[in-house]
Amino acid sequence: MSRRNVCARVVAWVVMLTLCQAISAAQTTSIRLVTRWTGDVSKLKLSAAQQAWMASHDGVVRVGVLRDEVVPLDIVDAAGNYEGISAEYLGILAMALKVRFEITAFRDRAELMDALAAGTIDLVTGAQRTGGRADIMYSKPYFGNKAVIATRVDDPGFSIRPSYDGHVLAYVQGTVARSKLQKSYPDMRLLALPSLSAALYAVAFGQAEACVGNSASLNDLIEWHQVLNVSVTDVARFVAEDFRFAVTAQNQPLMQMVETVLTRIHDGDRDAILALWEGFGTHYTFGNDVSLSEAEREWIARHPIIKYAAQQNFSPFIMANEDGTSMGLGVDLLNAVGQQTGLRFEPAEADVDTVRGSAADLIVAASPSDPTLATWIFTSRYSDTPEAIVARTEHSFDGMEALRGKRVVIGPGAPADRAALNRAGVTILTADSVWSASDLLTTRVADAWITNATTANYITQFDDRLAIVGATGNAAAQIAFAVRPENAMLANILNNGLAAISASRMHGLRDRWQFSRQVRTPWDRQRLRILTIVLGTLLAVVLFLVWNYRLRKEIRLRKRAEVDLAAAIEVAEDASRAKSTFLATMSHEIRTPMNAVLGVLELLKQSRGAIDSQAASIDAAYDSAHALLSLIEDILDLSKVESGKLELAPEPIDCEALVRSIANVFEGLARQRHLFFSVNVDNPQRLGATIDPIRLRQILSNLLSNAVKFTHTGGVSLEVTLRADAQDQVRIDLRVKDTGIGIAAGEQARLFQPFVQADRTIGAKFGGSGLGLAICRRLVELMGGTLTLKSTPGVGTTVEVCLSAPPAALVNAGDVRSEPIDVWRGKFRSYSALVVDDHPANRLVQSRQLEYLGFTVMSAQDGIEALDCMASTPFDVVITDFFMAGMTGYELAHQIRAREATSGRRVVLIGCTANAQHESLRRGLDAGMDFCVTKPLGLAALARRLSDWPRMRETDVQAGSKSVPPSADTPDEAWIDSAAVERIAAGDAKLEANLLDTLVATNRDTLVKMRRMVVDDDRAGFCAALHRIRSGIRLIGARVAVRACEYAERQATQTDVPLRELLPTIEADLERLDELLTARIAVLRGDGGATYPDQLQV
Repeated sequence: MSRRNVCARVVAWVVMLTLCQAISAAQTTSIRLVTRWTGDVSKLKLSAAQQAWMASHDGVVRVGVLRDEVVPLDIVDAAGNYEGISAEYLGILAMALKVRFEITAFRDRAELMDALAAGTIDLVTGAQRTGGRADIMYSKPYFGNKAVIATRVDDPGFSIRPSYDGHVLAYVQGTVARSKLQKSYPDMRLLALPSLSAALYAVAFGQAEACVGNSASLNDLIEWHQVLNVSVTDVARFVAEDFRFAVTAQNQPLMQMVETVLTRIHDGDRDAILALWEGFGTHYTFGNDVSLSEAEREWIARHPIIKYAAQQNFSPFIMANEDGTSMGLGVDLLNAVGQQTGLRFEPAEADVDTVRGSAADLIVAASPSDPTLATWIFTSRYSDTPEAIVARTEHSFDGMEALRGKRVVIGPGAPADRAALNRAGVTILTADSVWSASDLLTTRVADAWITNATTANYITQFDDRLAIVGATGNAAAQIAFAVRPENAMLANILNNGLAAISASRMHGLRDRWQFSRQVRTPWDRQRLRILTIVLGTLLAVVLFLVWNYRLRKEIRLRKRAEVDLAAAIEVAEDASRAKSTFLATMSHEIRTPMNAVLGVLELLKQSRGAIDSQAASIDAAYDSAHALLSLIEDILDLSKVESGKLELAPEPIDCEALVRSIANVFEGLARQRHLFFSVNVDNPQRLGATIDPIRLRQILSNLLSNAVKFTHTGGVSLEVTLRADAQDQVRIDLRVKDTGIGIAAGEQARLFQPFVQADRTIGAKFGGSGLGLAICRRLVELMGGTLTLKSTPGVGTTVEVCLSAPPAALVNAGDVRSEPIDVWRGKFRSYSALVVDDHPANRLVQSRQLEYLGFTVMSAQDGIEALDCMASTPFDVVITDFFMAGMTGYELAHQIRAREATSGRRVVLIGCTANAQHESLRRGLDAGMDFCVTKPLGLAALARRLSDWPRMRETDVQAGSKSVPPSADTPDEAWIDSAAVERIAAGDAKLEANLLDTLVATNRDTLVKMRRMVVDDDRAGFCAALHRIRSGIRLIGARVAVRACEYAERQATQTDVPLRELLPTIEADLERLDELLTARIAVLRGDGGATYPDQLQV
């Protein structure tokens, strides 16, 4: 580090200190007490007077401290934390007196004592009895004050010229009587300063010859502020006042309490506190005087300047900083010896390799085992560490034998026994510096590096890729000073100087260089220059490439301008034609089935013929309506795929059964057209798959529909193959082949574009919108598969689909039962229903459906009429449309639930909409609807959803009411889905029993916690518990309990219904579910007892 940089840094410290003092002068700051001592202190029993004093101060003692002036006595950091020796004793007082301290920092001692006299504070730390204040009381000392003298010493980083006349001694005003100080140093002019830091800076920068202060504080401040040209050189000639607590006379009870607590502190605890804050004595240069003979003193007089070789390659003993200044542990030791002996050590422009013929008298870091220095005289070693093996972190070498056949690099401080390396059979590489040696390791040129442990520790701190991986086991690597043979007297002087350095200071110097970022590596020193060159080159290259790119771009743009313009015109015309075609096609496709529906319905209205003719007309109307619905669904699916909103819902299915059910539909259509239709399913392993069945059905139906539609003669074949692949997936290969009209090669690519057909006449001849294949390909890609088409005009077309899906266990065919619609006729005779819809046809259809199921039905054309009906007639079920004039279905749901909060009766509220988007359905549930269905509403689907609802009849929401048990008509499948349980357990009875047992225990434990949450009105915890229960029972298909949990969670989060009114329903459902699960567990484990209902047997 250059002298200019050091001075600049120190001046910056002075400016910062001045600013801090100015800020502190303007405003005192409240700070926090931080202690490190972990001992224990018993509580002090107070007298009546002391108790009265504490009561008058509300148990708070106001303490004043100095900010960072007597380190380590009082330390205040930037975060407002107060610590140090005084803070430790305050912590003991706080424990013994059970008081709270309010601490305020002051800028100097005079202001602090003035605040104490004025009653602004009650107690002062670090006070000294210097006289002048009769109203101040002092405690016994808690920290001794060893006064010392600090003077300026030679340091290579400083070049200071004194600016004072005579001898000037700086001191802190108020810490020692001026008369006592003048008596002790009559020949010195006294300079009073406000702080010890200011006195230290006065010495460092030439305003004073010396300063006086506490030894520990001066040592810490020198290290803290890095004014390394100042050192503690002598003990003061007077006895300084120790540090005490101080109070005013009116606070005598406080002083009595402080004195009592200080008396109780053991000497061992005092030593422990002192050990926490004592720094290393690295800045003391007295107490170990060098003993020199007369001959040695004469030699020093003749040779005041000693030149040493300015090595730059042996870190951390000696190295060069960024400006070429030599530094390191060895240089620091030379400076220490120079301070004690008067010698001045200067670097010579010579490295160790050329020192033999140069003017250098001394080598700073040399190994006594170096054969090239056999004639030189070595001093006492100042480093004695084992020989370490350094390597990349992935290697490990323990001992020389482990290095056999390896490439080993040696450098400065080479191994003591090179013969051992030769015997080990290693390849020796030489490096001229420790940094070069480390580079050989990181670049994998060398496998290991042998050096002393000090150097190894230092270098590995800079590179995480290197580490000490072992030791050679040879003799220790010793480092010492080496002098020329003719300078034997210099060797003696150096030995005496090293012996005079105290152990604590030697430890401090070594610790300073254990890991130092002050020195840059060769790369650090050259990095700026290299980066400048590289960046300059890159900038030139980038500018050239940019210029070249812009020139080429202008040429390309000029050549392509006309082509782009023509293409844009063509695209615009195509878009216009496609739009016109789409509008014409959609108008035709929608108008045709609607006309058929209207015509057939008109015939039915006028018809009085036979029932069979009416049935045929109804079938025609039904088919036309479904054609229209299918077209609309295709448009919606395409829109969702293109917007990325279509979500798959995979579930375990029997692919073979699904394929055959679809094939059966199209086999009848093929026979009507006199075509053969063959189905071949190759599934030898009876594999199932976890895949979206609706989308798989949609893909296969579209492909078979096209194949049958465009085939006049011949037939259609469907081939399906299911195989397990290497990734534990089921590979599903579908092939649909027909002998139809075929597609030309040029038209095949257009088929997968929406609303596009191979020939514009196809729509008129065969019908269709051109959406089928486009949707199929996008669905297949969304499912992670591929769709390919091969076709020849006049021969036929083959479409192949390849999908992969996780495997799934198949449920036995006997377990899957279909239920005809007739089963639900009259199922709900004891229930009443209200239909709310502003469309008369929809009201009529839904009313007839509910009457078929047995409901007593009323209807309303809007929400207001529905509320009037409910006010006069109780209903069990309300089905409402979402979008109505006046009051929407959402608003109606809010009104119904609000009235139920006071009436105590709850209906099953069902939302019905033609908008199947997730947002609309979610909004309905949030409004209070129990579940939502989409139009057109099938009888079987509606009946099944209603039968799953546990309490359709009556749900009392009044406080303290009991939950009504589920209706006897509720199917047991709504409680547990046996097929779902079997799919999870895969037929393993033990696994199934353990699963159900865990589920029962978890539900019981969660229910107990929920009862406590109800007492505590913990809504967040209540909802979290419901979510936990629901996530578990959903696995076994417990639809009744799941919906009860969902309803309770909505009520808990969206309304103010008390939790105690929601808990009974949950308890009843879980108890019923618990009974069924417990019975099944008993059967699975052979304990007898009850079992599932027959339809739940696995």
